[in-house]
Amino acid sequence: MKNNLSIPINEFNEILNEIDNGVMIVDRHGRYLEVNKAMSDRLGYTQSEMRGRSIFELDTPEYAKLAHERLAKIFKEREAVFEVAHKAKDGVIIPAEIKTKVINYNNQDVILVIAKDVSKQKELEEALRVSEEKIFEYIMELELKNVEMEELYRHLDEEIDKALRIHEQTMSKEMPIVEGVSVATYYQPAKKLGGDFYDVIKRENKLVFYVSDVSGHGLDGAIMSMFVKNTISSFVALADDENINPEDILRFLSTQYQIMDYTAEYFISICLMVLNIDSKELLYSSLGFHTPPLVKLNNGDTLTLENKGLPISTAVPTEMLDFKASKIVMQFGSTLLMNTDGLVEQEVADTRYMERLNALFEQMSCLPPKALIQVINNDFNQFNLGRAEAEDDITLLAIKLEEPDVRRKSMIFASDFSALEEVYSWLSTELKNHEDVEMTYMVLQEVIGNAIEHGNRFDTAKKVMLEICVCNNYIFAQVGDEGEGFAWKKQIEKPLTLEGTEERGRGIAMSRLMSEQLFYNEKGNIAYVICKRKVEEIGKDEIC
Repeated sequence: MKNNLSIPINEFNEILNEIDNGVMIVDRHGRYLEVNKAMSDRLGYTQSEMRGRSIFELDTPEYAKLAHERLAKIFKEREAVFEVAHKAKDGVIIPAEIKTKVINYNNQDVILVIAKDVSKQKELEEALRVSEEKIFEYIMELELKNVEMEELYRHLDEEIDKALRIHEQTMSKEMPIVEGVSVATYYQPAKKLGGDFYDVIKRENKLVFYVSDVSGHGLDGAIMSMFVKNTISSFVALADDENINPEDILRFLSTQYQIMDYTAEYFISICLMVLNIDSKELLYSSLGFHTPPLVKLNNGDTLTLENKGLPISTAVPTEMLDFKASKIVMQFGSTLLMNTDGLVEQEVADTRYMERLNALFEQMSCLPPKALIQVINNDFNQFNLGRAEAEDDITLLAIKLEEPDVRRKSMIFASDFSALEEVYSWLSTELKNHEDVEMTYMVLQEVIGNAIEHGNRFDTAKKVMLEICVCNNYIFAQVGDEGEGFAWKKQIEKPLTLEGTEERGRGIAMSRLMSEQLFYNEKGNIAYVICKRKVEEIGKDEIC
């Protein structure tokens, strides 16, 4: 017998046996006429055992029922590709991909079948399918967890908001009015809610004020701060006048804390002072508060009020706490600055802010407390690469005993330039040096002009607010408008040049050139100006 290719049958079979894939020749009834060795070995039969068998026997049932339809398709289209599964002699199912083609073999049309074992491919596909199912299950589980986490975060946010409201309500927003004493405060949490706290309380001729740092930066911190405030406030309100001193107040706070029996992980660090408004005697004591307050006396001396001692905690026995108060006598014109460690311990490029703060206080302590805090905040933002937030909470409390002849000017006027005449007149009256008058007026003229034109847009229904304070060797002014503010930091950071500068930027540049400092609040609708006075025109007793 010969095939249509004129190759002897035995040579044709030898060629088939050299092929790695399974090769079969099947007649139109589905019987195997020839099978190569690779195919018979795959299924565990001999070649002679497979000849004459039917695909209906060796295909799995689900594929055997498709055999008639597939045979018809092959003979009609002359070639086709299918997936199939064969049953080996030992019962193992072997998936295969078969490519079929009608050829003339031994003078009859038959089907040449090349069967590729895809067992490993199917195993990989099944492993992939299982992996995808597991991934899908994991994603679904993760989605459920995300929903749970979102709900948890929502609940935590609600709790934080509650704590924030408690903390804000507990913080003193308005300082007590004390004739001859100016007070200003500032608080910036490191997170949404921090553990710092301050308060100022007036009791007859005594002013009680403190800065504290409690453990915790959430609801627990807010509760602890509220405990500190309520405990100290109740003592100051009810105690005899002779007991309104740091030692008795802090001892009472510690005793109440021990009674509350807070866990050992919580603690209170606090620096508390009591100022006798009449005698100017200042008593101070601290527990676990290691940021020393600074005092600049009117005679030019700068004092560092050293702190000492352990914090209030159930882990620290009361007998180990040092409540003893120290004393100094303040003077008219003296300035006191208290702050928590979040400010001085902030570090940028291996440098802490502490030394910079001390130098700045030495230079600017003669300013009103509000101005001093603004100057410190502006300087800290520059040090901290433009960020107001630090790694820890920042709290500032500044107090100044004003001199009896302090010179101030407050004005609120419509958005027109008619008020500038009154400003010039006041400066001329209060300042001895003509150059001081002219220079200060030129700066204020530019800043007020910006507030009217660019802030309030010449809207006469909107007001301009002006405050001027003539200090020892500085003149401080605050100019506010009712506009939406502007990105002032971009203007301040520009080089000091008037060429190619837009109109508002030119006014700011001129003001910066003529003043010691110019900066704005975060919104950009309140300007703070500091002008240096001519020292030779200031009395020696005025120099801070």
